[in-house]
Amino acid sequence: MGRFRGRFQNWKTPVYSAPHVHPLEMGPDFSHADGRPIYVTSRIQLEYKEDQLRLAKKIVELLSEVNEMEAAHKQAESRRILEAQELDAHRPKSKGTRSIA
Repeated sequence: MGRFRGRFQNWKTPVYSAPHVHPLEMGPDFSHADGRPIYVTSRIQLEYKEDQLRLAKKIVELLSEVNEMEAAHKQAESRRILEAQELDAHRPKSKGTRSIA
């Protein structure tokens, strides 16, 4: 083997490599007209569907956490506004706005 120019490092694992997925393993490309379910035909297809379900559950869980954080932020913001209004109510007001001269 000759010397390679540039960055050729085959001993390192790549940062990202796209998975090779056969089109027929993703799912059947047909559906029944009467609405009957289409069954899983391979182990790879079953693992793919289970992984998609796991991802969907994780997304729903994380979205609920985001909604909780948004609600807590709104409560904290309204509490801060109320405290600022109470502070302004106790602060002495300036009596005159016009100058004498």
